[in-house]
Amino acid sequence: MPPSFGSLILISSLSVAGALARGPVAAGALASGASVARAATEPTALAVPPVPPVPLVQTGEAGPRVVLEAADGTLQAWACASFTSVQGDELVSLLGGTGCLLRFVDVPGGELEPGPLEVRLSSGARLLGWPVGGAGESLGLTLRPALGELAEVRLSLPVEHLVALEFPARRSGGGEDWGPAPQGDRLYHTRAGSGAGRGAGVPGALDRVDGFLEEFTPSGLLFSSDLGTRTYGWSEVGALFLEVLDGGSVGPGEAVVSGRDLRGTERNKSSALAATIDLRDGGRLGGELKALGGAGCSLQVPGCGILELPAELIDLILLGNDQLAFLSDKTPTDRGPLSPFGDELGMTWPARVDRAVSGVPLLVSGRRYSRGLGVHAPSALTFAVEGWSGLRGSVALDDSARLLGIGGQVVFRVTLDGRELWSSPPQGAADGALALPTLDLTGGRELVLAVDQTADGFAGDRAAWLELLLVR
Repeated sequence: MPPSFGSLILISSLSVAGALARGPVAAGALASGASVARAATEPTALAVPPVPPVPLVQTGEAGPRVVLEAADGTLQAWACASFTSVQGDELVSLLGGTGCLLRFVDVPGGELEPGPLEVRLSSGARLLGWPVGGAGESLGLTLRPALGELAEVRLSLPVEHLVALEFPARRSGGGEDWGPAPQGDRLYHTRAGSGAGRGAGVPGALDRVDGFLEEFTPSGLLFSSDLGTRTYGWSEVGALFLEVLDGGSVGPGEAVVSGRDLRGTERNKSSALAATIDLRDGGRLGGELKALGGAGCSLQVPGCGILELPAELIDLILLGNDQLAFLSDKTPTDRGPLSPFGDELGMTWPARVDRAVSGVPLLVSGRRYSRGLGVHAPSALTFAVEGWSGLRGSVALDDSARLLGIGGQVVFRVTLDGRELWSSPPQGAADGALALPTLDLTGGRELVLAVDQTADGFAGDRAAWLELLLVR
């Protein structure tokens, strides 16, 4: 029997970024079928995916929903309560092919408590959690929901997939040479009361030692160096940078060969469901989507097995299939000026990926965005976009500008090969997110995202390009 998908909402011809950029406002509009985009048009015919016909959600119905944004910008939504989990061929039929974004909307209790340990994997994944010991060549990590109703998510991460373990709160004690060793592994640690190393007599200062990780233990890690071999408890560790052999790093959905010296990069062509999942605490996982339902999803992470992720912990799921990509995942060919106020002031404001320009999470009108570019006006970022046909997303001043108490006001501009495609009216910190229309990039080569200050000067001009999606 085909799976039951419950109530289905069909929404077409909407400005998707606008529909999803406004948090609770957007969620209510999706539930009622109302238009929420600034430039919405009348609904047109929509090709229904190969799932059983179901009744439309009636006006006024609300509740948690799974919202699917197709590559062409159309939206569909299923009520979580009646969205039975699907997998295998049925999941491929629903999601495989053209690329899409998935979100769990209006799911209660959807917060993760960011852990003190940041773990970076060779796949590009980034996790924030608590170390819970380990065994041999695997690190134990747990992700904790902020509310007690949800169970912890426990991960076992093999060492061959680890790039770095960092406790950001302890980084200030590591000096300016923070980073990996030229060869081998590097450990930053503190030894309270030892009086040794660069940190002698300085509370919180860290010693640096190069050598090799031997194994993870229930209480920390075993590390060998010229000083000998000893166990360091997690309370002593500031960071561990692991040598990436063969120069290899792999992306979500790509196979990783077992063995620390065999970091393969062969594409896993057998999967149409290679996915990147952004978590609500700022973490990110990549792998193959194995199941999806109203309660969450299952993700097979290379080397880590299948993880069950509840909907409450998921911010968004990207299945790009080479048809969709976030612009923030691309490297600019030109980053523009880094000193927008002039070199004489000695202040630099480089663009930040998936963060506000000040380094904090991207927040607009209280909503956290896991994807975007944070800049300070005046700014100009240039990207190579040959082969892409469209761009959509939204823009805003991030909430840190409003909290400064001086507002800020900017104008956003998008140009393609020197031709202006779009410009915004002056945007202030209180204006919230403004959706871009879908911009045609067909045949273009060089895309420039510019942010200009207005007559009020540059104070507080902390701008953000939010969830910019490239479409084939």
